[in-house]
Amino acid sequence: MDKWNYIQDVKKEKAEAFCEDSMKAHPHLVYRVATARSNNPGMVAVYCCEKGSE
Repeated sequence: MDKWNYIQDVKKEKAEAFCEDSMKAHPHLVYRVATARSNNPGMVAVYCCEKGSE
């Protein structure tokens, strides 16, 4: 199983743009969004891991 690394919490509406920009800057990484660790419902947590060889 891949090891996902926590990046940061971002606002829910900005998460997709953050992931797209990050993938352009780091094409060897995959980015995913999950529910944030804090109790703030407007935030989501961004995680990344290395792309596997396909």
